[in-house]
Amino acid sequence: MLVCRLVFRFCLIAVFLSCSSAKGQIADELIRMVKDSTLNLITVGNPSKTHLIAKQFSGRDTVSTHVGFVIRQEGKPVIIHVTDIDPSRSALRMEVLDNFLNASRFHYVSLWRVILSNDDFVKVRDRLDSTNGTHVTFDYDFDLTNGNSLYCSEFCAGVLNDVDIDGIGFVPEQRRLSEFYQKVLKRDVLSYYPVDFFQSSSRIVKLVEHFR
Repeated sequence: MLVCRLVFRFCLIAVFLSCSSAKGQIADELIRMVKDSTLNLITVGNPSKTHLIAKQFSGRDTVSTHVGFVIRQEGKPVIIHVTDIDPSRSALRMEVLDNFLNASRFHYVSLWRVILSNDDFVKVRDRLDSTNGTHVTFDYDFDLTNGNSLYCSEFCAGVLNDVDIDGIGFVPEQRRLSEFYQKVLKRDVLSYYPVDFFQSSSRIVKLVEHFR
């Protein structure tokens, strides 16, 4: 019995170290790809949310369940996003990449580059800087008209639309809801920005993706 317990513990430790190593390698690659003065988008897929979000409401990406911006600040990639993790705080967060990945519990991650001129990058950076300190509540109603109550893709699409970059603009999708979602959201048709709202733009290109 003691031998079985030791073997079981050894297997658990080996799996944990393997997962930690894989996550570390992914983080290292993403860090290398986020360059100075570039705007990026990052998506992650959480296996517990994939069926409820990606497979129900995304157009082409059936694994991503969350999206945020990535820029480099003071030499480190920083994620700026809206999340429902820890509702006691503002849903709008700015955090370093490692912390973001550790909190995401992801099984999929992708990094995308937004192709911008230097002037347009400065506009977006300034727009993101202007959100610093803004208190945002997470929008569980997925309503595009309720001010500082936002969800992740609504925030990202709103920033890009606000800056008014030539050739980049997004409109919400309209989807007739199933009976289940009609009861949850109390409406028949949902107007929303899906997590993959940006993936059809020729100005936004995928750099890398990983499953784990």
